[in-house]
Amino acid sequence: MGKEEFIRQKLDEMFRIWLWRAAAWGAVLFMLLVALDFAVTPENAETFLWFRVFIAALLMAIFFHSKRSSNRDFHKLLAYIAVVASAITIEFMIMRFGGHASPYYAGMLLLCISVLGFFPARFSFHVSSALIIYLIYLIPIIAVEKITDVQAFVTANAFMILVFITSLFMRYMSGKGLVDEIGMRYELERYSERLEQSVKDRT
Repeated sequence: MGKEEFIRQKLDEMFRIWLWRAAAWGAVLFMLLVALDFAVTPENAETFLWFRVFIAALLMAIFFHSKRSSNRDFHKLLAYIAVVASAITIEFMIMRFGGHASPYYAGMLLLCISVLGFFPARFSFHVSSALIIYLIYLIPIIAVEKITDVQAFVTANAFMILVFITSLFMRYMSGKGLVDEIGMRYELERYSERLEQSVKDRT
């Protein structure tokens, strides 16, 4: 196996592991939010209940399917589905409570940071995921809502874009470090194999 193939295989393996972990913890998080609503803001509990139950069930389905399959493209598709579904669920909460002035937009930031910070994927996946999350946030607000506080809207969007760009830059740098680390592991394994073969040849 060549070095490039070795790096790709290890990255795919790490991506699969992180996908089912993120799906499982995401499902748990959404259900914890349901419990929190019932305890703290019962007026919101029924409104958001079905959104959160649906996304939790979908994430659990992704969890089980990602553990069974070893297909790289299928894992990437599942990851995109998880990102889109989670962002849409958060957007429902944003549009239901305050729209462009809603504090729930912070959920989009957390979703983006989680995807960019922990998924060991190709940089193109992170760029497209960040763009998807931002467009799911922005398009419904522009399409159906009248912006009453333009300054606050622009400030919030500028902050979101800054967070996205910063997270992408950090993901890019950590991704390069991860590829270098896997490459060094490949060289070390090949060196160990050559050393072992040399010892066998001499004995």
